[in-house]
Amino acid sequence: MKVLVIGHTGLIGSAVLNKLLAAGIPTIGANLESEPGINIESSSSIKAFLNHHNDISDIICAAGRTGFGNFYEMTESDFDLGVNSKLLGQIHLTMEALKRDSIKSVTLTSGTWSHTPAPGTVAAAFVNGGIESFVKAANIDLHNDKRLNVVSPGWTKESMKQLGLDASQGVDLDDVVNLYLHALRSKASGKTFELGNFSKIEHANLVVTDIEQTKDFLQTAFPMWRVRGEGEGTWNGKPRRWLHLGTDHYYITLNDNGEGLNRDLQGHQPGLAHIGFVVDDGEEILSRLNAKGYELRILSEDSPYRRSYYFVDPQGFEFEFVEYSSEIPSEKNDYATP
Repeated sequence: MKVLVIGHTGLIGSAVLNKLLAAGIPTIGANLESEPGINIESSSSIKAFLNHHNDISDIICAAGRTGFGNFYEMTESDFDLGVNSKLLGQIHLTMEALKRDSIKSVTLTSGTWSHTPAPGTVAAAFVNGGIESFVKAANIDLHNDKRLNVVSPGWTKESMKQLGLDASQGVDLDDVVNLYLHALRSKASGKTFELGNFSKIEHANLVVTDIEQTKDFLQTAFPMWRVRGEGEGTWNGKPRRWLHLGTDHYYITLNDNGEGLNRDLQGHQPGLAHIGFVVDDGEEILSRLNAKGYELRILSEDSPYRRSYYFVDPQGFEFEFVEYSSEIPSEKNDYATP
C-alpha cells in the first residue's frame, strides 16, 4: 500500500498525511507546488503525475476550489470555479486513477453544505451534492476490486477559528482525519462518510396479529412500496411469517402471530407511540387513506412550517405523515412558534 494525499499542505490534507505516516503507512503528499506537481483541474497534469508515481495504490483528495456568495450577487464564473475545480477536478482524477490496475481506492471530499446549506453557500452546496451523487452512481459500474468513497468533513473548529467564527459548533480535526482513515480502510464503496457513525434509520420491526391489514394501510399511503422480501421462521418456538415492505433503501418489517392487543395510545404504557414519515403532499396521503376508509385521528399544525397527519391502522399502530413547508433547519425544526 502506498497512499497519495492530494492537497497535503491544507489543514485537513496535512493532518491526514501526518496521521498515515505516524501509523507507518507509506504515504506521499502532492499539490501544485510539489515536484512533480499535480493540478486536479488539468487532466494532463493528473495523468503525468500518476505516470511518474506508478506505485500508488490509494488516493485521498483534499483539494479543490469553490465559490461562495449570495445567490443574487453571484456570477457564472463563481459557479464555474467550483464546477471546474472541486467537482470536475475530482471526477477527472477518479476516472484516470481507477482505470489503472495498481490503484484500488479513491477517497474524495465533499462537504455538509450538500444537505445543510448556509447563506452564501449555494455554489458549494451544489458542487458537494454533485460529488456525492457521482460517487454513488459511479460505484455501480466499478469492478469488484475498486473502491470509491467521499468524506463530508464539516466545519472544523480550527477552520472556524481562522475565519473568526464561533468554533463551539465546529468538529474536531482529529475526528475528521479518522473519517478519511476509515474510508481508506473500509470495504465499503459508493459511500459518503460523515461524523456520527450513523447513516440513516433503515427499518422498524413490528409484530402484528394480521400482516395484511398493516400492509394494506402502508401500501395505500405509499403505493410505490413493495414487498422486497418475505419468508417464514420461528420466534422463541412460535412459527411466524415475516415480510419487508418498503423500497430498496428503507422498509417496515411485519411479523405475524402476535398475541394480545397493541398498547393503548391514550394510555401511559411504555412502547411504540408512533412512526413518522416525511411526505411531500399530506393532503394526497389524507385523500388516499380516506378513500379506503382509514380515518384521520389528528391533524397537527403546531408550526407554520410543519403539518402532521396522524392515522391508526387496524392493528393499533399510529403513523404520522409530516409535511414541511421549509427546508431551512431553523424553521423546519422550530418548536417554539405557536
